[in-house]
Amino acid sequence: MNKKNDNVITFLQVVSAFSVIALHTNSCFWNFDANAGYWFSANIIESVFYFAVPVFFMISGITLIDYQEKYSTKVFFLKRAKKTLLPYIIWSCIGVFYNLHVGYFSIDTLGIRTVLNGILGGSEIISVYWFFPCLFCVYLAIPLFAAVDKEKKKEIYRYIILIGIVLNILIPFINNVFQLQMEWSYTISVASGYILWVVIGYVIYKYPMKTFYKVFIGVAGIIGLFMHICGTYILTIRDGSVNQTFKGYNNLPCIMYSCGIFILLCFIGKKFMKYKVSQAIVGAIGKYTFPIYLMHWFILDYVVRHFDVDTTSLLWRLGAPIPIGLVIVGITWIIRKIPILRQIVP
Repeated sequence: MNKKNDNVITFLQVVSAFSVIALHTNSCFWNFDANAGYWFSANIIESVFYFAVPVFFMISGITLIDYQEKYSTKVFFLKRAKKTLLPYIIWSCIGVFYNLHVGYFSIDTLGIRTVLNGILGGSEIISVYWFFPCLFCVYLAIPLFAAVDKEKKKEIYRYIILIGIVLNILIPFINNVFQLQMEWSYTISVASGYILWVVIGYVIYKYPMKTFYKVFIGVAGIIGLFMHICGTYILTIRDGSVNQTFKGYNNLPCIMYSCGIFILLCFIGKKFMKYKVSQAIVGAIGKYTFPIYLMHWFILDYVVRHFDVDTTSLLWRLGAPIPIGLVIVGITWIIRKIPILRQIVP
């Protein structure tokens, strides 16, 4: 992979990481109140930054599927364990002590089984860690996709994407939205869950498409975004609580929007990263994106508990992600200077 492509991937990683923070500073979205003015904008912000998780998995596809060109499967898993699994376990344990300290957990009810279940499940200790088990399953599946011959990857991956979207996503979505009550058992396991995002990211990035298809996917992305915003708003107002019919990372609105925004971000990244200043700034921050995923929950919780923060204000929801991310960059820089702690913030 050449330097230009490396720069674009780093740009995508930085955008994705800060977008995840934006999703969580906008957590008031999940506290629906028909009489409060904040929820209308919260729904829009939630929908706009919803691409963060899919793009994270798409980047994983780009950077990992071709690992056999560089090292063996054994080395692949050792690297994943060192860079992802070990830090996840350590920070989950830190989360246990943090939750005990602030009173979220009680020492009387906390046991080894609770901790183990929390680590295995992802979200019981630190709610935003829900995606780690999904990520580990993706890692386990990647060698199967990597084993496809290079000459056949394009054809086979496109086939997986097509049947995955049609059978696993499109038809169930139509069935659900229009309440057709149709029995549908024709799902394809190989294209289910977050592995589909890995394949989509790889295909879009590795195999340049004609302008017509980029525009088509871009228009579909805009439609998907408005479906997400409007569908969620209308049904939530109707139900009096957050309706998730149009939500979900493996749902049609998200597929449409995230593919469109991914193509747009790749285009912006290529233009933006032409400049040395951009390369320097984004490149520096890019070294800290994974610690942002690991640490931002702690910083968010600390700030909200210790300062008089109005978590429904637009200033907080849109203004906080960048400062929080930069604080994590600073903390990580310090931790990496301590040899014994360096491994917990890869």
